[in-house]
Amino acid sequence: MDPSGDITHLISEWKRGDKSAENALFEALYNRLHAKALHLLHSEPRRQSMGPTALVHEAYLRLEGEGDARHSGGPGASAFY
Repeated sequence: MDPSGDITHLISEWKRGDKSAENALFEALYNRLHAKALHLLHSEPRRQSMGPTALVHEAYLRLEGEGDARHSGGPGASAFY
């Protein structure tokens, strides 16, 4: 299964209340977002003040501020990448 299919499957299981899927989803998304942030920051001028870890954490805090997606119908896997 491709990575986006794995993530979609984990989202479905998480919405059903599977705690292990929630943990696996968080880890998979964190790793994928961190890799994307690293790639993005490498293409930017050296003046950026944030590293990839800080960028991912900032994105998480902004998403978390929007509430629990599981109970609001969720944005779907495409919102994460």
